[in-house]
Amino acid sequence: MKEAADITVVLTAYKRVDSLRKQLEAIEKQSLKPAEIWLFQDRVVKDYTIRIDNGLLERFDHVQIERQNAGVWGRFQFARSARTAYVCIFDDDTIPGSRWLENCFTHMQKQRGIYGTIGIVSTSAETYVNNGHVRVGWARPNEVAREVDFVGHSWFLETQWLEYMFDGTKRYQAFKYAAEDMTLSYACQKHGIQTYVPPHPSRDKEWWGSYPDTALQLGVSAEALSLSGNEERMERAFTALIGDGWSILLKRNPAYVAECRRDENRYRRKRKMETVKRVLLRRWKSI
Repeated sequence: MKEAADITVVLTAYKRVDSLRKQLEAIEKQSLKPAEIWLFQDRVVKDYTIRIDNGLLERFDHVQIERQNAGVWGRFQFARSARTAYVCIFDDDTIPGSRWLENCFTHMQKQRGIYGTIGIVSTSAETYVNNGHVRVGWARPNEVAREVDFVGHSWFLETQWLEYMFDGTKRYQAFKYAAEDMTLSYACQKHGIQTYVPPHPSRDKEWWGSYPDTALQLGVSAEALSLSGNEERMERAFTALIGDGWSILLKRNPAYVAECRRDENRYRRKRKMETVKRVLLRRWKSI
């Protein structure tokens, strides 16, 4: 049996208890085994009871059950107490491929940074929500590692960097249900740490940070926080961070952002053509 890597994985239970078992199984099957797997169970705001059977809880090395809702920041606060050099924190709608931790860890050795499942490259300094960004990762596969402004769905980083996230950021913590992803990259950038999405090779989803079919299904379910009217908070947080000096790629490297936009447009055209071909093929077979 291979020695476990110096990584603590933090999973989050909010409402999607059914997906927690699948997520845990995906972590247990990783090619690079984490030293510990932790669970952060947040309290749901409304009158909603979460019940996780003891058999499942016993598979975690450490479990924290909140008595009050901690918002999206609580799991990062929880992860600060990890004893390993690295942590990987997951959203509850993210089920990674079997080589995801290996992917992040390998690229961390080449370039220290925050690594995540889905990356956001801002195409506007004025807005984030209103078509002001392009995505990199499982939603648009990248064959090589790409720098982005911030990441979501999972975060792989050095544990010590979580201290930066909570240093002088109370203004952003007040958003509670938003801004944790942006603030992490903003705070680390002040210490020379940038944010990346490792390769998501189109021919091998085992390296991906999230299986796309599952991500699409869970991301639009009734439990998805991203669909709970959070857009206004995200927009205010983005504007505030830009005002406080967040140096997004659009400012530092506009040519790179233009390239990202062209890549996304090409990918959309490709997907559209693939859809048209599938429709025509079905029609031909039905004749």
